[in-house]
Amino acid sequence: MLDFKLHFNANKETGPFGSLFRTMATPMKKRRKAIKITFDKEKYCSEEGNERSSDTKESPLWMKHFENIKQMRSTRDAPVDSMGCHMLADALAEPKVFRFQTLLSLMLSSQTKDHITAAAMHRLRAHGCTVDDLIVIPTEELQQLLIPVGFYKKKAIYIKKVAEILKEHYDGDIPNTVEGLCSLPGVGEKMAYLAMHTAWDQMEGLGVDTHVHRISNRLGWVRFYIK
Repeated sequence: MLDFKLHFNANKETGPFGSLFRTMATPMKKRRKAIKITFDKEKYCSEEGNERSSDTKESPLWMKHFENIKQMRSTRDAPVDSMGCHMLADALAEPKVFRFQTLLSLMLSSQTKDHITAAAMHRLRAHGCTVDDLIVIPTEELQQLLIPVGFYKKKAIYIKKVAEILKEHYDGDIPNTVEGLCSLPGVGEKMAYLAMHTAWDQMEGLGVDTHVHRISNRLGWVRFYIK
């Protein structure tokens, strides 16, 4: 049975009768020891420590893991299945608009949950989501449409800059190279690879985020060291 302590406090603030506080003692929780997941940097990385060694062999369990994940995903839906960048653009819009909206969904997705990104794209499309629409919309109004997207204020500024660049240099379309996409404000390499695949139907690379990086290392598929 837990012990109870009664504290009586009488002073000017609490009045002549004081105040009665009851606090319940709770048992101390045993803290779990953190396990740091590491690997042999020298064995798997180059001298610079930022890439895999040329003699690194593929994990023998890679294909088994991959097949197991495919089997698991065949019976389990994930938010990205219905709210990923491949689902958020207007499929009936003209190709330039479709590609622009795909890029927008990727720009909004960083540091933002899928359902929040999807809701923001729905609001943008209801408002008008073309290059011309987003050039003329006031920044403050665009920010209100994006709330509660992560870093919505900065992203609104990026989106307007991107729309202006596309209008001036790309005839209202998005760049068709990874390098061109990465040159746009607020667009990183992961977004560029996904945009190339979804908007241009070109597989230029894999979009690796922190989660893919962590899980791939934990499964032993790669041993990639980041300084």
